[in-house]
Amino acid sequence: MPRKLNISTLTRGFAILALGVSLASVNASDLPSMMVLSSSEDASGTTQDDLTMPMLAWIERRSVEQVKAKSQAYLKAHGQNDPLPKLNSEAHYVTVGKTKLAVVRVTAPKIANIVFINGLRAAEFHRVACVRTRDIDESIPLFYGPCAERIRQVFGVSLEQAR
Repeated sequence: MPRKLNISTLTRGFAILALGVSLASVNASDLPSMMVLSSSEDASGTTQDDLTMPMLAWIERRSVEQVKAKSQAYLKAHGQNDPLPKLNSEAHYVTVGKTKLAVVRVTAPKIANIVFINGLRAAEFHRVACVRTRDIDESIPLFYGPCAERIRQVFGVSLEQAR
């Protein structure tokens, strides 16, 4: 018989697997309150002009699907087969100079708070993932702090400039 859905295990699963990393030996209390990682892949000819509303909808769906799939795999590996709680998402573009970034927020109250920042730099499509591991319902700031710093490193822009 599967164990009842454990919120702390689920929260840890969102925090760890949404980022695509394995921290099995790390206690949740040892994690920083926010984890920030980035990845990139070849843009396959995609340009700033391709960042349209249909593309934004696709990026949002892809982000939510990846969070769900990785979280379900994490829970299954920990003997939990209950369905995931409903994930809420919202997406919008932010333009700074000539750089257009797709910002996707994925949340579930008291369980998950993740922001993905997606965009192009040179011939690569980059993704920054900012995940709250504690104080889940607190906002993830994009103008200051570790997430803002990674956005500056990866995309060469500050979202404060978009204000």
